[in-house]
Amino acid sequence: MPFNENNHSSTNHSAPADTTNRLKHPSFVLEKTEKGALISVVFHPDAAHEINELLLTDIRSGETLSIQNTPQEDTNVFTLEYGQLFSLLNGEKTTVSCSWILSSLDEEDVSTRKRPVSLAAFEEVSLSDLNADTHDGKQVQFCLEGPALVLGLACNQPASRTDLISENHVDKVEQNGQDLTLTGSFTTRLFQVQKLEASIENQDESMHFLRTASFKLEHADKATHSYTYSYKVQLRCSQLAKQLFMEKNKDAFFTPYLLVHFAEMEAPLSLAAGTPADGADTSLSLESVQAFGRLAYVFTHRVDASGKLQLCALLYDRDTLTYARERSSTIWLTRPFHSKEEIWLIASGSPYERSFNSWDFFRYIREQMPEKDVYYILDPSSDEWEAAKAEAGDRLLAYKSEEYIWKLLVSSVLITGGAPHFIYPFGTPNWDRYIRAKKVILPDHLLGLSDERWTFNQQTTSPKVHFLLTSSKTEKRFAADSLGFEDTAVGLTGLPYHAKLLESAKQRPKEKILLFLPHIQKPKWRSYPEQSDNLFLSLAQNNAFKRFLQNTPLKPTIVLPAYKTEEAALFEAEQWTVIRGTSEEAQAAMLNSSVLVTDYHSMALDYGLLERPVFFYRPYTSDAEHTEEYSDDTASSLRSYHNELPGEIAEREDELIYLLEQIQTQNFEMSRKNRKKADALFENRDRRANERILERIQNL
Repeated sequence: MPFNENNHSSTNHSAPADTTNRLKHPSFVLEKTEKGALISVVFHPDAAHEINELLLTDIRSGETLSIQNTPQEDTNVFTLEYGQLFSLLNGEKTTVSCSWILSSLDEEDVSTRKRPVSLAAFEEVSLSDLNADTHDGKQVQFCLEGPALVLGLACNQPASRTDLISENHVDKVEQNGQDLTLTGSFTTRLFQVQKLEASIENQDESMHFLRTASFKLEHADKATHSYTYSYKVQLRCSQLAKQLFMEKNKDAFFTPYLLVHFAEMEAPLSLAAGTPADGADTSLSLESVQAFGRLAYVFTHRVDASGKLQLCALLYDRDTLTYARERSSTIWLTRPFHSKEEIWLIASGSPYERSFNSWDFFRYIREQMPEKDVYYILDPSSDEWEAAKAEAGDRLLAYKSEEYIWKLLVSSVLITGGAPHFIYPFGTPNWDRYIRAKKVILPDHLLGLSDERWTFNQQTTSPKVHFLLTSSKTEKRFAADSLGFEDTAVGLTGLPYHAKLLESAKQRPKEKILLFLPHIQKPKWRSYPEQSDNLFLSLAQNNAFKRFLQNTPLKPTIVLPAYKTEEAALFEAEQWTVIRGTSEEAQAAMLNSSVLVTDYHSMALDYGLLERPVFFYRPYTSDAEHTEEYSDDTASSLRSYHNELPGEIAEREDELIYLLEQIQTQNFEMSRKNRKKADALFENRDRRANERILERIQNL
């Protein structure tokens, strides 16, 4: 039966001169059966090739299962039995790719070709469902990947469904009184939306609210099997405040998720409300205030560090809230009387924690310049408040206090570990117009593994940053290429934490700890099965990895946030050590480890100074992933930076296990190649970072 290949063949023989590469085939039908699935396809009669077989390939082992074509008139029919598939896989977790084996209709061309099964090549597509099936206790689920909607199977593991959504944008955010209204659009592939809901979840996953969302089909494109919808979600701030007063009584941050229901799937596809589209109206109106007695919740919205819309609920004493508004509205009159004051404020990337770099620099200034008017900002709800207060005394400013508000308004220098507006009274950029301070970024970790486009990218975000502190020419190039910093606005100073790493590098760890350091954040795709700790939990339950642990002195340890109680119990059940606590405890664990494995945590770059092996397990480096998360320019520079990572990249569990086995034969030593890459990340391998940072800031 004829078939049109979507890609040109690599054979030396020229195909007949026709337009088959642009043909769309009539139909693709996948039906579930009692024992497996039946695939029926009709190809275009003018195609230059015919189909011989359907090839299923285990991407883990390379083993293949061939399913022969049993044509019925003009229809190609392939019968898949799950029993045959699982006899090939031996019960292991894996992904199976699906490919056609083609032969040319030209009698002079005897070659065969292998092409992926792309549903985008068909005019009509019918799938009975994409739900998981169970066969003899084993699970299998069809999945679709990439813009071409390439068919595959996830075996004994959940299937990703993220490629069923090709576009997802916020078009307008309106905040008026008690209501926050979110309007946007998204595009689905293959399937039409049956129902749409919105789930609003707070950062530690302890609270969530479900709302019905209105939606409308705006455009259907049969050629690409795409359906574009507009939607509107309305949130009532008074209801959130009431629940917060009853359950939390402290600051909270919520992420709106869309629950997209398809008739072909039992569970909805859950994704974060998209990033603001170019030209989107997300301007901040007056903050919504919900008061109960002497306390009040202030609701604002912003884009968080990962590019997702975030609703901020900040708890204030009503008197302090009044003070903030009065002081900010009159600061133009009062500031001239304080123009000679030189107040420096320091904070980490969040007012709820203190990072080693920001705190060590704060401590250094107090030691070297005791007369300097310098303060550290920290929220009293932080687990580190008491320890910080004991050391800093009255130089510790309580976030959202009157003293903090006043000193922020009259400060001359503001040094933060991340976006400056995350430290502002309402956590949004709208207070920037009141602040005269020079803004300096002293990063919590090396830049490059995370997307800073939404925090301090000088091309797209406000407030603007006056100076960025980096550690290498590589990092400085990243700041210029991806974040839009001028050369004069970036300094090669190094970070204070590196002095501690250099000291620890001289000592070998007492125990052989295999440390897993996931980058924990609210994922963009809640239904994506291999995010952060879930990615490592799958590894912990892998039989091959368990066998590796039986033959190595390495002790698996993972760092998780305190609120990840259920996940921690699952790791502990697999005999892993779980560290749950502050960033300080995570840093201590890193110093005591022999090998580090991470997805894309920024601390992995700092780890290079220890000259110990580090592996990057499925970081976001593929073209498809960057197309979704980054602009083209940012994606290009990030891919370039990933080529300089001081460790190997593993995309699958078996690849990671193999790398760990290899490093064990090398006595857990970092390779010479990776040492060179690590050296390139640090311009200054000394203990004078604080001295250089202070000099740079004084010369602003």
